[in-house]
Amino acid sequence: MFTDLLLGRGEKHPSVCTVVNVHVPLGTALHLSEDNATIDGMGELPAYIAHRLLTDPNNVVRKVLTDPDTGVVQGLGRKRYRPSRRQRDFVHARDRHCRTPGCGRAIVEMDHVKQWHRDQGTTDPANLQGLCRLDHRLKRIPEWKHQLDPATARLTITTPTGRAYTSEPAQSP
Repeated sequence: MFTDLLLGRGEKHPSVCTVVNVHVPLGTALHLSEDNATIDGMGELPAYIAHRLLTDPNNVVRKVLTDPDTGVVQGLGRKRYRPSRRQRDFVHARDRHCRTPGCGRAIVEMDHVKQWHRDQGTTDPANLQGLCRLDHRLKRIPEWKHQLDPATARLTITTPTGRAYTSEPAQSP
């Protein structure tokens, strides 16, 4: 009954939007270790069950990738296309203005550097850039390549002619 309610099965029950966060150590997600995962508010989950839960196309869960040593969140996996409010706030604070070199316009678009649909890019700050509307449209032109260094947040844009331009994240005053 509860599962039917959550999944919107049956005529009596409208669907309910629910997010279940499954915290998975990175090694477990990559099948390199068998460390337990955890579910928010529920506790530990054996690795083999986490694998089945995360790979079943009928389940809608958010995979929260964590550092196996510290438990610090490293990313949110691929179930969510749109950045969360917290992710948008982070990118706005980091970038402050459009990241295209030479552009100082306000950020209007949160853009995946490695495209979500086409290139399997993730929705996390290490793969997001703030762009103005014009540069967001220009980025869609074939042969333009954007690359964001997750350690330094340095953005490198390579044009179709092979010229590379870099953009550093904004510095605090």
